Amino acid sequence: MDERKNNNHPWDDSVYGTGRTEPPKSHGGTVALLLAKNPHVRIVATAVSLESVAELTDCLTAFPFAETEVVSLQAARDRKAGSYHLMSGQNPIYIFTMQGGGETA
Repeated sequence: MDERKNNNHPWDDSVYGTGRTEPPKSHGGTVALLLAKNPHVRIVATAVSLESVAELTDCLTAFPFAETEVVSLQAARDRKAGSYHLMSGQNPIYIFTMQGGGETA
């Protein structure tokens, strides 16, 4: 048996998601389902496309979250250019954290 289920650890009420397993424009349906199952759920989702960033940004105001946070991370990878090494920027990664406020959607 998983002992985490019996100790009320913070991750018992958290959902973490990366990548897309659903058709576009479906984050809202997933968020509504999660809030209905647990109004205090903490949702952490990542986005790399502008479409996903827009969908998750819409969720920030469309649902009754107590707290929200968005972090943008930028990475760079080196590449050789003659005898030099240059840093090439990669696409930013957005991390959305949304904490349910106890209300159902």
